Amino acid sequence: MKQNSSAAVEFSWKQFWFSLLYENLPPVIFSPFAALLVERSFARAWNVCQNRNLLIAPSHNNPIYFVLFSWLITYPASWLITCGLLIVMTSDTEPGGAIDELQMLFAYSLLFTRRLIIAVKYGYFSNDEYASLAKPPGWDFENNQRKLIAQGWSRPTEFKGLISYELKETISSQGVNLKAMQIESGDGKSLGLFAVARAIIHQAYAAPPPRWFNLLTLASVLIIIGSLAYFRSINGIPFWSDGWQQNIVTLAIFSGVTSSMGLMGFGLLCAHDFRRRVRANELFHQALLPPGLEISMLEGGVKSVFFDKHSPHCVNGWVQSRNVVRGFGERFYRRVQSYTSILIAYSVLCVGVLNFMMWTQVPHQSATAVTIAATVFVISLIGSYAMYGATRLQHSSYLQRASLQRELLSLEVEIGVLSQQGKSTDDLLRLGTAKTLLQQVDENVNYEELVFRPTSILGYRAESGLIGSVLGIVITGGLLVLQGFASMGITYNASGWFWP
Repeated sequence: MKQNSSAAVEFSWKQFWFSLLYENLPPVIFSPFAALLVERSFARAWNVCQNRNLLIAPSHNNPIYFVLFSWLITYPASWLITCGLLIVMTSDTEPGGAIDELQMLFAYSLLFTRRLIIAVKYGYFSNDEYASLAKPPGWDFENNQRKLIAQGWSRPTEFKGLISYELKETISSQGVNLKAMQIESGDGKSLGLFAVARAIIHQAYAAPPPRWFNLLTLASVLIIIGSLAYFRSINGIPFWSDGWQQNIVTLAIFSGVTSSMGLMGFGLLCAHDFRRRVRANELFHQALLPPGLEISMLEGGVKSVFFDKHSPHCVNGWVQSRNVVRGFGERFYRRVQSYTSILIAYSVLCVGVLNFMMWTQVPHQSATAVTIAATVFVISLIGSYAMYGATRLQHSSYLQRASLQRELLSLEVEIGVLSQQGKSTDDLLRLGTAKTLLQQVDENVNYEELVFRPTSILGYRAESGLIGSVLGIVITGGLLVLQGFASMGITYNASGWFWP
């Protein structure tokens, strides 16, 4: 049995760093200039600006609504947050005023984390895809939408050709030709393995994200913004004042916190992708057990798919087609693992910042501490949900191995019984061959999915104990924050400030 890992999917640090540079420089002026320096061609730089939304225009199939949104919302917000950051870094702001430097830095960190996730996306682009960003007509608005987790990948069946493209890339990386392989269906007719794999993918990936994702995302952002606005108001900090610098910083803070909506959405969509992959594994597991899997084919009709474990041909077909389905959308799969890891790491980092503020007695507003704490709570909640999806996906590999072990035991018993009954060597040879094949399949699953490329978060295999470990760090850190608050005698004055 030929089995290749998806070695073709690699992370490009060069693409990542260039993308991080583009994302963090202010658009319209500085990021297009950086694109010109990197690409060394006006034509290529212009295409990069259009395809990365650095200086958008009604070209490259960019819809007018997207152009207007970019110029009226995205670009002004980016410049506003940048200006707010520059003001707090260059001005002498004293404790007791309306501007808290830590509050502005925290708001910018939310935006930076979102940009970090976007840079990771480009890091997982293939070389051809990345090159197409600078070469017309290889890329346009439609291509961008198809590569977004929140758009194309959340509803791949609604984007024409997306599933076919990803399936073709997966088959190429696996080095198998499913179109040339067939098995017998439950009704005795032959079925192409490519059609079976495509039908399973369509059934598993057709489900759109639940509607409550949007409600939870909105509620999460409202919790963070509400905490910030409430504690600023009770401390008498005005939203609008006579000082232009204070007004810019205030608007920048709220704009940065609002950008956290994208982070919450990423976390929930990562959980959605893990859940779809679990569903695909369950469908293939069902096809291995009698009476098989009833599935709707894209060509029409419902077919019964059953991989007979006693048949070497069926076992090989099951392994090859399962590898393709498991490796489907490998670049997106790597991205959702990275996104989940970034969210969890950011939550832990925020806990560390809170401890630093309390134990070192850094001057700050109470609104800053409460807003960071609210962010830790929300991101930990959503990150835990995403980690739960990852652990379920990893657990499905353990279930698959357990099923294979049970079948091996059954074959061993059957071989022993036939040997005692003096059955023909043909039957014993057939069962012995099936046993050897299943042993090899079990070893392959163990190495590929549990050792070499397991589902991982923060570099650790996504097992049930991972959620408890991460939450344990966050909770322990939170308790240390409270201890620091009490031990260091942190008190806030009437304007909501603490300073030693």
